[in-house]
Amino acid sequence: MSAEDIIYYVAPYVNHVVDYFMNANSHDINSFRSRGSSLLSVDQNCFQMMTIIHENEPSFYTNEFVEYISNQDTAGTKEAKNMIQEINKIIFDDVIARLQAKHGTVKNAWWIQGVPKRIRIDCDQRWNESDGELERHQYLTLSNYPEIIQNGDNWEELKDHYSFPEGGRKKADMVTWIQRLNIARNITHHAEKGPLSKAQVDYVRRVHRLVKTHIEGGTKVVAGQLYLAEQRAQQPALEPDLR
Repeated sequence: MSAEDIIYYVAPYVNHVVDYFMNANSHDINSFRSRGSSLLSVDQNCFQMMTIIHENEPSFYTNEFVEYISNQDTAGTKEAKNMIQEINKIIFDDVIARLQAKHGTVKNAWWIQGVPKRIRIDCDQRWNESDGELERHQYLTLSNYPEIIQNGDNWEELKDHYSFPEGGRKKADMVTWIQRLNIARNITHHAEKGPLSKAQVDYVRRVHRLVKTHIEGGTKVVAGQLYLAEQRAQQPALEPDLR
């Protein structure tokens, strides 16, 4: 077909995606950008945009999209949403309690010394735009915790309960699970993004068990164990490299 003919047939579908992004807020747009540029991330964004088209044009299908839909877990997504909310509350309470115990509460020492300046400024901004009913630290988000946990000597205080590596040996690899959980949260808390896949729901369940055991329950992690690796039973334990 000519370019003009292709545009004629494709435009009605693309327009639904254009309309979505024209009305999307910065958080919705960032959920696409934050996935990264790997092939898996590109596929996820592609299928998410296909979902947007399908919701407006139910007749829209491709073989790949049908397979994608068949792997989604609508009921599990509702369960995952509740688990993520509980995980977020457990981390919030635990991190604050540990930082307060470590740095003290006089003149908000735990906040100044324990939380990176960039995150404090972001919370301050949202607090200034609010009606003042919440405290500044109540504007922390799930995405903030990897940076807080690794900040300064916080790591020594938190590593025994937050290190759930999937692979890798660096300090950042130990808390990648929070970033993956936040990607799932962006879906569970925004219905228009579609349900989680069955694999994502399973991941949330596994994280939930670990958080209940090691953060809320207080059981220390075993250094070097790959808690979240897909084939962790077949992989040898790695000696931790906490650079």
